Amino acid sequence: MFNWVDITTAIIAALTAGGWLVSRHKRSQEAEEHKTKIEAMEAKITASLRDSETKYTREAIEIYNEQVVKPIREQSQRNTEKLARLEGAIDLAPNCRIYPDCIILKQLRSASNDNHRDTEKLEDLDGHSDFDPC
Repeated sequence: MFNWVDITTAIIAALTAGGWLVSRHKRSQEAEEHKTKIEAMEAKITASLRDSETKYTREAIEIYNEQVVKPIREQSQRNTEKLARLEGAIDLAPNCRIYPDCIILKQLRSASNDNHRDTEKLEDLDGHSDFDPC
């Protein structure tokens, strides 16, 4: 006849194997869901980091422009205006009543001819000052 002990153990083994297969399938589904959640979180974190890096970079550029570029640009504009004013004055020098003996033109010519000479020194080689206090 039937050996109930063998049949019972076979049925228990089959049920256990079926349960194991079902639990394995559920674990693989949970692992896939977990993996997709992790990837979504990584994408969200990466996007957040990029946004914050972009924000900090933009703020740094604004600070740099405000504290460095803008003052340099303003100084350059002032220098350009002063240079234009000085060039205009030099162009009008021939109309001056003391044109050939003008100390300013002499100083400018000597500074452009000899860049190594100290241009702030107002005395010539004889010890005479070219500065006219009048």
